[in-house]
Amino acid sequence: MSLDFLNPVHELAVAHAMLQPPATLGQTIKIHTEQDGMPDLHNVDLVIIGLLENRKDNNALIQVKTLDHIRRKLYELYPGNWTSTIADLGDVFPGETVEDTYFVVRQLTEFFS
Repeated sequence: MSLDFLNPVHELAVAHAMLQPPATLGQTIKIHTEQDGMPDLHNVDLVIIGLLENRKDNNALIQVKTLDHIRRKLYELYPGNWTSTIADLGDVFPGETVEDTYFVVRQLTEFFS
């Protein structure tokens, strides 16, 4: 499975992560960036993938364009009592159809299983 469907985390969210104190998730999480590309996934225990698909959500008022607001809050958090390595691999953009998006998510899920 190619990871080409994963779009890097927006630079503003990456910059916010870099501004966080040393022990926060923003400083410890591996991030897929435009500049550095995909991080080394060796020994990663948990991957985060943003899904910008909400066409079948009956409560959605607008199409999701970014998840940066969630990432900013995540990156500000301090880790709990765990030793897991986390990687934020960016976002999957909506496919031509919802089924196309679901196919990509299924492929990524199988790849990381």
